[in-house]
Amino acid sequence: MLTLYTIFTHMSLFSSGKNNVRFGALIEIGSGSVVVSIIKSDATKKNPEIIWSQREFASLKSIKSHEQDDKSIMAVLMNVILQVNSTGYKVLKAYDPNARIGHVQISITAPWSYTISKTIEYSEDQEFTITAELINNLIATAQKKVDKNKTEKEIASEHGLTVLTRSVTDIRSNGYKTTKPLNQKAKAISITQISAIAETAITDAVIDLQRKILPNANLKTFSFMMMFQALVRKLYPQTNDFCLIDVTYEATEIAIIRNDTLKYCTQTAIGVNTLARGLAKVLSIPHEEALAFMREPYYSTALKTLPDSKIMAMKEVLKNYQVQLVKLFKETGDNLSIPRTMFLHGSAGADGILQTQMMDAAKIATSSSYAIFEISSEILTKSYTAEQKKTLFSVTSDTSVLLAAQFFHTKESRGNFISK
Repeated sequence: MLTLYTIFTHMSLFSSGKNNVRFGALIEIGSGSVVVSIIKSDATKKNPEIIWSQREFASLKSIKSHEQDDKSIMAVLMNVILQVNSTGYKVLKAYDPNARIGHVQISITAPWSYTISKTIEYSEDQEFTITAELINNLIATAQKKVDKNKTEKEIASEHGLTVLTRSVTDIRSNGYKTTKPLNQKAKAISITQISAIAETAITDAVIDLQRKILPNANLKTFSFMMMFQALVRKLYPQTNDFCLIDVTYEATEIAIIRNDTLKYCTQTAIGVNTLARGLAKVLSIPHEEALAFMREPYYSTALKTLPDSKIMAMKEVLKNYQVQLVKLFKETGDNLSIPRTMFLHGSAGADGILQTQMMDAAKIATSSSYAIFEISSEILTKSYTAEQKKTLFSVTSDTSVLLAAQFFHTKESRGNFISK
């Protein structure tokens, strides 16, 4: 059981200033690819350094078989981890002969992972003292609700699921956020715990490979949405209500954040590659060209030159995606509409089509207008100097890598998700 003592001991340990420099292997298991990077994080510096990075793509089928896709992703996962042990280590040793990878950070995106949030409330008519026992009882109740939800998803997906991480992200006393609730007097307390769960076949493969390749490294696993929220909280600290959208190669996932707390996540198995396959078919173009078609300036230019019949066929493909987006935007986990501010991350870019689709779908779902901010490489590196950016982009400009590196550089990567 996660105890309050553990949470607050970790909070003090990680602000002690010891072990400032960490080297980590960061692996993101996406819906259609796996990316691995070696990162240096120096707590005394503003930004992490990306030393080496590589992304490999899985051979997913047009007519998808979940079992085949599982095997394909796990084969790619094995390849990239082996690359860490060979090419990655060579680059690391050239950078610093004394460097050792002491940490492995795994993030898993939809459709392989789910992020579940549960808030437990307790109140009395008279003031009471908040104790560790009370908080641990509330945490235990939250965990039971998550486990029930996990079982329901296992039945629905017909695949075993494993809890990756459980983290208390929010504690409120009389409605006010607090990081030091012990011994406070209150009439009401609430605790929010988020849990990341993922397919057991993938988590077992990760653990097995880590033990073989990096047995002495400290392993931490997260859902992508946990990292995404932590990053947006860092970049936009004054924004408390927003919607996160992550579009991967084969899935789209959204998260609803209200009052700075992740409340609900949902997903659909349509992503950039799914759209590209549909567009390639109706436009009679190669898959790679269809991917380029979804980016600017190709998208706007093509709309002016395509014959009407092709435009109609293209719109039908996009309409099918929009229908699924509208369903996601209506499924908020409560009776409220999705927040008016959205942050969009796309593994493959596709800014031309994606932003338009998101705004149109949100307006259909709620009859309101929305502001969408793309999490681009420029946003993720705005605190870097020009020289630092030049060095960074010589290694990678992959936004998934930049995001994971920034997360690795924060306190949340060490298990402390409670914001002050």
